[in-house]
Amino acid sequence: MNSKGRLIGVGVGPGDPKLLTVAAVEALSTAPVIAYLAAEGRDCLARLVAARYFNEDAVEHSYFAPMHGSEAELLEFYRQTAQEISVDLAAGRDVAFLCLGDPLFYGSFSYLLPHLQTSFAIETIPGITSFNASMAKLGLPLVLQQDHFAILPASGFTPNLLQDPALKGLVLMKLGARLANIRKQVNDLGLAGSTWIASRIGWPDERLTRLNDWGDTPPPYMSLMIIANTQSQR
Repeated sequence: MNSKGRLIGVGVGPGDPKLLTVAAVEALSTAPVIAYLAAEGRDCLARLVAARYFNEDAVEHSYFAPMHGSEAELLEFYRQTAQEISVDLAAGRDVAFLCLGDPLFYGSFSYLLPHLQTSFAIETIPGITSFNASMAKLGLPLVLQQDHFAILPASGFTPNLLQDPALKGLVLMKLGARLANIRKQVNDLGLAGSTWIASRIGWPDERLTRLNDWGDTPPPYMSLMIIANTQSQR
């Protein structure tokens, strides 16, 4: 009887294939099965990033995630996906599951864990996040020494977050259509000059610009905002 396979959550970074870690490349070049999520009718972005590193004999499994379903429908989707992945794992085949950015940071991999971690070995290979890559491109050290730093969905932004003088850096994920409202609040706080929008980082059409230079067009849903809180001096 075959020993069980491992489920390997592989972070592939934000978009640039050169940003995969050595560990990620090694896992993808040896995994017999590679799995990933995609919106039905669209390419999987994580696959586009990582495909050059795949084991040439690997079997690929694509799962079409519901984009506008209820929470119950989404949870059922992940239960069924985990069940299908478990077939390969039970047969002794390792499965590399692709995730943009990092698998455990707003990652779909997190939803699979409750269904599989009690029965199979799990390995997670961390990936570079979009905000890490954005700050590297900006050459922007957001926090030093005892500074506070926060990351949250754009839906959770309130101006009072920036009233904490120790909070020097704030990243708002999944910006999208919330830009107009947040822009007004950032302008009111006098922080527009130290605020950036990052969109499609690592892709050929990436855009990284100050808030004042963005324009009125809403950025893609998966874009982010970086706020450097300069209201109090270091």
